[in-house]
Amino acid sequence: MERPARILVVDDTPDNVQLLRLEMEDEGYEVICAMNGLDALECAARDEIDVILMDWMMPVMDGITALRELKSNPLLAAIPVVMVSAKFSETDVIEGLDARTTILRSRTTACSCSPVCARRYASRRPTTRCKS
Repeated sequence: MERPARILVVDDTPDNVQLLRLEMEDEGYEVICAMNGLDALECAARDEIDVILMDWMMPVMDGITALRELKSNPLLAAIPVVMVSAKFSETDVIEGLDARTTILRSRTTACSCSPVCARRYASRRPTTRCKS
């Protein structure tokens, strides 16, 4: 039996994490949570993540820095990343796209759109992922 898609929710606000976690679990996904970008990178390397929902502004390591690190790692670069943020100026959108985010979602639409994004990108997950 195939495991459910594994979603990594990354946000430093516990209420946001809880909201996204519950919504993803209600959709049948396995959810792992991290509170900053550094923890997200560790989880992505360790836990065979299929999709990441990540906040932009966080302590320790922000989401955009974590995204760049993720995309520079050949073993992790294929993981789709949905950036969920209140940052939505033209400059922010360009920076996110330059860092190779899969999609940008505003904080106000994150909950209604996150299951749709997870379904779309989790269905494209590879059946195996190379490990070093």
